[in-house]
Amino acid sequence: MNKTELWNVLEITFNAKTKVNGFCDAYVDVVFTHKEAGISLTMPAFWNGGYIWKVRFAPTIIGQWNYCVSEVKGTKLFIDGITGSFEAVEY
Repeated sequence: MNKTELWNVLEITFNAKTKVNGFCDAYVDVVFTHKEAGISLTMPAFWNGGYIWKVRFAPTIIGQWNYCVSEVKGTKLFIDGITGSFEAVEY
């Protein structure tokens, strides 16, 4: 499992299967969940050109975080439902 330090920004990249022409062509959120603490935080992803979408997140609690991509609206990118996890450790 990937690890990141508490309060440090983690950048996650997603490779879409559809290319958009601008940042307003699609809207993507990533929901980060810390199951033990019962916390869910939603962060907007951003288009980084071409097929690349990114999200940045700084964990606020030590432990395992899970994330899930949600395509909110616009062009279908085929990244909806992508999941992953990482562990936040002491700074």
